[in-house]
Amino acid sequence: MIQSHNQSIRRIALGVTTGQPRNMSEKESAMITTMNSARRLRSGRRGVVLIVVLAMLGLLAVIGVTFATYSNQAQIASRRFVANTKANIDPDSLLNYALEQLVNDSNNRLSSLRGHSLKRDMYGNDSIYHGVLTTVPDSTSPSFPKAQIPPMIRTVSGQVFKDPITGLNLMRPARLVTTNIPVTGTSFDGHDFTRWVMKVAACGGFDSNGRPINQIPNFLTQTVEVLNGAYHPSMISNGYRLLLINEPEPLPNKVPTLLEPPPPIFAQVVPGTFFSLDGRYLRTFNGAGVTHSVIPLANGQSAVMDWGRYPNFRLNQAGTSGLPTGMPANPDLALAPGMDEDYDAADLENWFLALQSADGSITLPSFHRPGIIQYDLSTFDPNNQATWGNYLLNNDWTRKLPTSPSA
Repeated sequence: MIQSHNQSIRRIALGVTTGQPRNMSEKESAMITTMNSARRLRSGRRGVVLIVVLAMLGLLAVIGVTFATYSNQAQIASRRFVANTKANIDPDSLLNYALEQLVNDSNNRLSSLRGHSLKRDMYGNDSIYHGVLTTVPDSTSPSFPKAQIPPMIRTVSGQVFKDPITGLNLMRPARLVTTNIPVTGTSFDGHDFTRWVMKVAACGGFDSNGRPINQIPNFLTQTVEVLNGAYHPSMISNGYRLLLINEPEPLPNKVPTLLEPPPPIFAQVVPGTFFSLDGRYLRTFNGAGVTHSVIPLANGQSAVMDWGRYPNFRLNQAGTSGLPTGMPANPDLALAPGMDEDYDAADLENWFLALQSADGSITLPSFHRPGIIQYDLSTFDPNNQATWGNYLLNNDWTRKLPTSPSA
């Protein structure tokens, strides 16, 4: 059977290759038909694999291009975000900003340095009872309320050698200045300006902190002391206050040369010059300190309060549960403790001070007082707001840090 089948295939192939017609049996005809069908089927499937490969390559190419496009866009967006959010601040300006708060204090409630500056340590809150005078009402204006204008020098006398009130001889020559400060109508009516500092500048006025506005850079600010600024009839002229000041710095009489730079030129105390009066920094180290402050009570009595355990004026609020009533949230309030105590130590009075050993190692860094975080949670109930302050009121920090010179 197998031999017969092979012979038929050879005869068919011989007939196909020679091209000679021959008579074929039905079996041979069926075999030829089957062979032709298989040949046609194989020839129809030859491009399927190629199409599949090309489709996969195209899909991978689309995925790669999409990834590259999106990654590039994400990179560009990230760079723009960094450029928009990056603080392009000059390091020197940032350092000056911090040093200014450390030296002069800050009115910013978000600053942790608020209330703990060097000047606060020297003068406390004395500025509450004095202040700075930068504007006065214009008495020549017919409108009401009067427009506010900068204090200005109206006239300057020659050298004065005697006090206008007492008639006593002065230790050095002085000048009597007539100002545009009216006798009435200001927040300093009847105030004694003696020992205040007169700041004279070639400018367009002064801001609320006593800084010159639009100052001419070629002229330096000159400061003179008010020797006598009492509210007295002898110190009033035509409804305006008079001030006795020490002899100001005159203009330089030396001609500059090519080898010597010109000397500094101070703004002169002459008619028409604007000035400010600053009495914020007169008395130093006359406060009781933050850890021993006497506060008045509602019943007319007083109590000694230790505010050293509540050093953060950023968060303190009067009457908060767990905190003593009258706790100041502003170091400039009248009830705030006088932080200009007459001693300095690395304690709760002076947060900016550090404790350094003889070998140079830092025992206690600045603004680091670990004793105040020794909590006593024995009476603390998280579900009772009235006890939330107990961990502050009952802590044992007084055993950890000195609170007085004798401690």
